[in-house]
Formats: sequence, structure tokens, C-alpha cells
Amino acid sequence: MATDKIALTSSMRSNLLSLKNTQSLLDKTQDRLSTGYKVNSAMDNPSSYFTAQSLNSRADDLSTLLDSIGQAISTLEVADEGITTLQEFVEQAKSIANSARDTANVASKAVSENVTFNSATAKTDLLTDLVANAAAGDNFTIRLGDATTMEGTSNVSADQTLEQIGIDEDGVIEMIVGDKTYEFTFTAAASGITDATVDETTGVTKQSFGIDTTLEDFMSEVVYTVGRKVLNAEVKEGKLTFNTLDNSSLVIRSTADFDSGKTAQAAAINGATTAKFATGNATGATSVSGASIDITVNGQVQKVDISEFIDPTTGALVAGGDTGATTLKAVVEKINSTLGSEGIVAQVNGTNLEIYNKNNTATKPTVALTKGVINGGTGGNVTADASVAAAAAAAAVSTNFNKVFGFDEGYTVTITEGMTVEQFRQAVDGLEGISADFDSKGHMVISGEQGDDMVLADSGDGNFIKSLLGGNVVSATNGSNERAKYAEQFDGVLDQIDQLVQDTSYKGINLLNGDDLTVVFNESRTSTLELKGVTFNATGLGFTTSEAEWKDNENIDKSLDQITKATSLLRAQASEFGQNLSTVQIREDFTENMINNLQTGADKLTLADMNEEAANMLALQTRQQLGINSLSMASQAAQSVLQLF
Repeated sequence: MATDKIALTSSMRSNLLSLKNTQSLLDKTQDRLSTGYKVNSAMDNPSSYFTAQSLNSRADDLSTLLDSIGQAISTLEVADEGITTLQEFVEQAKSIANSARDTANVASKAVSENVTFNSATAKTDLLTDLVANAAAGDNFTIRLGDATTMEGTSNVSADQTLEQIGIDEDGVIEMIVGDKTYEFTFTAAASGITDATVDETTGVTKQSFGIDTTLEDFMSEVVYTVGRKVLNAEVKEGKLTFNTLDNSSLVIRSTADFDSGKTAQAAAINGATTAKFATGNATGATSVSGASIDITVNGQVQKVDISEFIDPTTGALVAGGDTGATTLKAVVEKINSTLGSEGIVAQVNGTNLEIYNKNNTATKPTVALTKGVINGGTGGNVTADASVAAAAAAAAVSTNFNKVFGFDEGYTVTITEGMTVEQFRQAVDGLEGISADFDSKGHMVISGEQGDDMVLADSGDGNFIKSLLGGNVVSATNGSNERAKYAEQFDGVLDQIDQLVQDTSYKGINLLNGDDLTVVFNESRTSTLELKGVTFNATGLGFTTSEAEWKDNENIDKSLDQITKATSLLRAQASEFGQNLSTVQIREDFTENMINNLQTGADKLTLADMNEEAANMLALQTRQQLGINSLSMASQAAQSVLQLF
């Protein structure tokens, strides 16, 4: 059966086709007007579409890089701000150093107001004839520093027991606070803390502590005994510290050593001239080499060279005191500084050298000596005395309260038999940082040269200081150590420099703390700028902390030289960062313009002319209306048939 068809006239079909084409053009024009593009897909114009897509893709890639470039600029700006602040800190340090350079310390002084001497006869006048109650064997201590404070150097914790820290029974300390004396004795564990009692004869307050007492309880009890308004005790940054609250002078001394429980291998090494540590020809000799103390622990031999302490003309230890004790102490210091980190500890016991292993007290080191060789010289033929290396029996290691906690007891001066006034003056004057001389009235003036407080106190039953200076404890606080205060401020600035550098970070990149940064300028990563970081903490700038509290001009000048060099470094780096910042900003501007050009080029290929499309729309709408009217006219012929009905 044939499909029915509707018969249209030729004019109607022509009008319908025209309307269809017009509608298609209207749809396309409406699409362009709504999207703003004349090329919306590859079907519209393959060449323009894909070219524009490529340009837009590159613009997008550069936009991402533009964000990265902006972050690099921020990183550089942070670093530049950091350098500016560092320059301000360096200027502050310079101001402090210059102020210290222009300031002189005022020496603290103690004067023998009640005793006068004749400087002309001081070489023959006996000290004990002129100072009442003075006798050979009397001794006293001189300590420089804060007269009201004693701070330890050992790391301790308040919850440790005295035994755990290193205190053993039978130790005794003397604490002098102002004009009052306290004696604290350490006893066996479980013996507890006794009540404080006052010796009616001497006026000394006495108290004992079991070695299982915690440091916290020890401090609390001592403060209670002395007086809470007089004395304070605390563990500050791991260091035991005592200080007076009423500005009284403070002295803490160990008056009795105790057995620490450790054993040491003792070596009969002393300063006697019969002990020869080297072989060779002595006359005209210039040096000694190869002499060493050999310490064996757990099968390992550690050699400590002592050649520098041997007199090449005698082959013996350099003279130092009656028994060479001064030199022997220098040997001990070298052993401790060389092997201390490995647990090897040396100390002087009379004329013997004692060495023990603090990490394993059950394992006793053995000590031997390697003879040195005398270099140069002709004749003499010094030979070595093998007995110097002979090991004595194991000895108990003794110590004291002040050594355990690291308190500075200062210097000890002993009145010897037949000591003249001049010999005494020289003995005091020879102490580091201390001078002694006579004033115009014949009074002896003992001074702390650098302005530190000076505390002088009799030891034991002696009363030399009391007779010479008028008090059992003399606290000379009339000095002024202004340079030390400036040095402390200078070191504080260096600490601030370190902290600032740590804070000068942006998104994890710190150009002032050694980090590098690579800035990428194109999508293929072939155009870059390498930003090299620097380490500008105090050490990186060449600073060291103030030396010797800036007591000497040379110490301050050293810091001023460091400031000059640091200033030059900062200025040079600021210039380099400034150039880098300028370069990155120029590339940022270029990239922004490049993105704009790429997007403009893509738009030229794909964007529609809205004026033209609007005109087209109006024309097409008119054309559509005319087409409808034409179709209506064409259909009127067919409609005339209806009149027949």
C-alpha cells in the first residue's frame, strides 16, 4: 500500500526551505551572541580552533608559572627584609662595642686600713711580725665574680639524690653568708637530715645530710637554716645556684674531701728534677718530642703528648712550685680535655697523678710513660729515669662538694714560714685578675683589676684577713665591670641574629639559612634563575661571642673587626638579592604581557564581532518574518478552494 503524501505547491516548498535556512543562521548567530565566540568547535573552523587552543594552553601554563614567580618575589622580599633587620642588629652590636670601648672598668678594692707597711723595707719585713695573729700555715681564699652569687657549672637535676650527683659521706662544706658561718656535713645513706645546731664556742651553725637526700630537699633545708629572706637556692638551667637576697657576701668552700667510691691507677709522676722524661743531649737543646702518658682502658691505649711540659735542658717536668704541682695540674688539664669525652678523668693527689674511668668504675685504667727525645743540643746526655712510669697501687678517688657542682672557690693564698711582706704582695699580685700594691700611706691595696666583685675569706681557724682587712669575710664590691655588661648585651644581639635568621622563612624556603631557590620562567623550564642562599646566622656572618668579658681593648677591637666584615657581607648580599628581585620582577611583567598577547591572539581567531552578529540577528529576524509572510501569501491560492464549500 502506497504511503499517503501531502501535496505542497512549489512556492510553499520554496518558502519553507528558505525559512529553514534562515532559522539555521539564526541559531548560529544566537550561539555566537551567547558565547561570544565565532569558533566554538573544530567544526566551525579547524585551523582557527586548534591554533587558538594552543595559544590558550600556553597562556594557562604561563599563568601557573606567574604564580610561582610571584611566590619567588615574596621569598626574595622576605630575605631582603631579613637582611635589612640584620643590618640593624649589626649596627646595634657596633653601638654596644663602641660604648664598651669608651668605657673603663673600675677596680674593686680592699684596703688594709688598720695595718701599714714600709715599701722600702718590704723585702725584709716579716709578714707575721706586722699582721697581728698571723702565723705560718694560715691561708685564705680570693674569689672574683659576683660577691652575692655562686653558680655551678655541672648539669644536675633537683630530683637527684646527693649520692647520684657524686657526693659521698664524710664530705664537709663551709658556707659563709655575711658574718655568719654554717657547716654542712654529708653522712651515710638513711641517716637523714639533722636539726641545725649552733656551736656555742665558735658560733658556727652545724647540720648534716644523708647522701640519699634529694638535691631539692638539700636546697630547701639549707635555705631554711640560713633564712628564707637571706638566701635563695635553685637549679637554674641545670646548674645549682646560691645567691643572697640581702646583698650579703657569699662563700662556699669544701673543707673536707670524701671518697667518691671510684678507684684510680696512680702514677708516680711528679716535678722532681730526678725524674727524667726524655733522653738525648741537653746542652743547647731546643725542644722535646714524643713524650707521652699512655693510658690503657679496656685494651685500648690512649696516648696524651706531654712534650710541651718537659724542660729540654733537664728532661724533667718544667718547674712549677716546690713539687712541680703547677705543671702537673697542666698535665691533668690536657688529659681531661683530650680524653674527658671518653670518660677518662685525671686529678692530682699530692705528687701523684691519678686517672680513673668514670664510665666504668670497676675497670681501672693502667698508666705508663713513653720517653721523649730531646731535640738539638750537644753534650749532657740526659737519660730517662724508668721509675717515673712505675704504677702505684689502686688509689681511692677523692673529691669535694665544690668540684662535684662546679663552684669556683677562687684562689688560695697560704702564709709560709719566713714570708716577707714583698713575697706576700707578689703572691697576691701574681694571681690572674688581681693586683696588690702599697698606697702613699703604706696601706696594702688588693684590687680586682677588671671591676669584678672580690671576696676574701679566712680558711679554717685562721684570722689573717680579719687582722689585715678588718673582717672575717671582706666583700669588695666597689668596682664596676661595665664592659662585662656590654659584652653580655653584645652576645644577646648575636643570639637575636640567630633567632631572626631562623624566622626568615617563606613557605619553607629560607634564603638566609642556606636554602637555594630556582625560579622557572617558561613552560619548558629552559629559562630559569638560580637564587643561591646564604647562611647569615651569627657564625655565618663571622661573629664569635665576646672574649674575656671585653676586659681588654684588643677583645673589643676583635668584635669591631667582625662587625665591619659582617656589614660588608650584608651590603653585598643585599645588592645581590636586590638585583635578583629586579630580574624576577622584570620577568614577571614580561610573563604577564606574554599571557595577554597569547590570549589576544587566540581571541582574534575565535571571538565573534558582537556588533556584526547583532546586525546579522536583526537581518535574519527580518528575513524570517518576510519568509513567513511570503509563505502565507503562497498558501492563499490553496485556501481559495474553501470558498467552493
